[in-house]
Order: sequence, then structure tokens, then C-alpha cells
Amino acid sequence: IMDSGFAPDHGQMSEKTISEYGDLTNASEENFHGSTVSSIAAGDLDGDEWNNDVFGVIVGVAYNANLHFSDFSEIGEETDFAAHWANATNHASTAVVQNNSWGATNAQIDTVKNYAASNNLSNASALATYFTNSGLTSSPASIEAYVDSLNDFQSHGVVVWALSNDSTLTNADASGGLPEFFPELGDAWLTAINIEVEGAFGSETYSLKSAPCGQTKEYCLGGDGY
Repeated sequence: IMDSGFAPDHGQMSEKTISEYGDLTNASEENFHGSTVSSIAAGDLDGDEWNNDVFGVIVGVAYNANLHFSDFSEIGEETDFAAHWANATNHASTAVVQNNSWGATNAQIDTVKNYAASNNLSNASALATYFTNSGLTSSPASIEAYVDSLNDFQSHGVVVWALSNDSTLTNADASGGLPEFFPELGDAWLTAINIEVEGAFGSETYSLKSAPCGQTKEYCLGGDGY
């Protein structure tokens, strides 16, 4: 889980082996996103509560899974955030899924590509500019190292990326759409969008609550997480 706002000591994590890379931003009333994501993905199944039909108990989708935590917002001793992300990805050398519910930039894929073309820049250089402008300082070399780490990760796991929560976007954001810049990342990559489903069975209405699949449509999944 690459995120921020973790609670490794939470009861939902009590039966798990949890490995960590680098410093973690602990969960607080203001930021508990990493705790929420990890609980939904792999929160413990409490047998007693489950058998007593207590509603409201969190049960992770993969409740028997162990976890690896790394914080995208903690740069550690690195100069560039992308270098930290590369190290964290490499450290999760036995993981079968990496979940990313964050973004280094909210810029759309086509926006960054057009910027690269207009300024005769490589994709790594263009992304480094957009990441840095978002407050996550990165260099072209660190972007390339991060891409290499994600490519290596795909030899043993799938990379999952939640697309931007901005429903006004007309394309996927560049963070989730990295395979559109680096095709080698297309081997085991999934993007996820948020669709609210309302109404009676057979007459549902659907509304998009996130960026669309856009150029990531070939490896994009949608579900009601609203």
C-alpha cells in the first residue's frame, strides 16, 4: 500500500505481518487515508463478530493477506520524491499487488504529452516538471528509476491506480496513466474509476465521480465507491 496516514497498530491489522519502508505518516483525525485503504484491501476477518452478524464490521477483500506500507509523502534521505517511490517499490519485492490511491499530479495525460512535445522534452522530463510543480520534487533521472522499479514489480505483481477524484477531467490523469508514457508498464497495470449507481434494479442511473478511464480504457475498471 503506497499511501499516507497509516495505523499499523489498529485492531484490523492485529493478525498480520506488516513490513514497512521508510517513515510513515501516522493516521490522525485529519488524515487516515492509508488506514482506510489498507482495511478495505486486507482488514482482518474477526470470526466472533462475523458469526454474530454484527453489521458495520470492516472485512478486507483479501483479509488473509499480509501488508507492506510505504508513504508517498515521506521523502526520507532522498533528494527526489520519485527516487523514494522507486526504493519503496523495490523494497516490496514479494508483493503481488501495489495499490496507489494518490497522485503526483492532477494534470491529464494529453496535457503532459502536449507540454513535452511543445518543449521538445522527454516524457520523463515533462513528468518531472509536473510532479515538482505539485510539490513532489522529482528529476528526469528519478522518474526513470521509478518507472524501472514499477516495471520490475510487474514481474511478480499488479499495479493498481485510482484515477483522480476530479470528475471535471476529460481524460485520465498522468499519474495513473503512466503506461501511456512508458509502454513497458502496460503488462500488469489497472486503473480504477468511481461510478455512483442509483435507482431500482433494471432502471439504474450512473454518474461519474472521478476522472474517466480516458486513454487508459484498455486496462480500466469502474465500480461504485461513492
